[in-house]
Amino acid sequence: MGGLYLGFAVLNWMSRNAPIGGIYSKPLASANLIHFILVALMLVKAVIQHDLWNGFLVLGVLYSAFAVGFASTLFRDPLSGQKRKASAS
Repeated sequence: MGGLYLGFAVLNWMSRNAPIGGIYSKPLASANLIHFILVALMLVKAVIQHDLWNGFLVLGVLYSAFAVGFASTLFRDPLSGQKRKASAS
């Protein structure tokens, strides 16, 4: 499992300068979204089934927040906050 997280961290680090959202880095945003959704569901299930409230709930909320962030990033325009330059041709 450590190798999985190390590979995922290297993937995110190597593509840190690429604009994310829209069609740019869509596979990266999709992979992060799936990861955070699945881990959040796993943590919530652990809290419900095994009554593990001590830290799993906090981690579940944190992972859920990241999942919502990546979901919004995946479906927005990466240049929406910037002023688009009109070509002078």
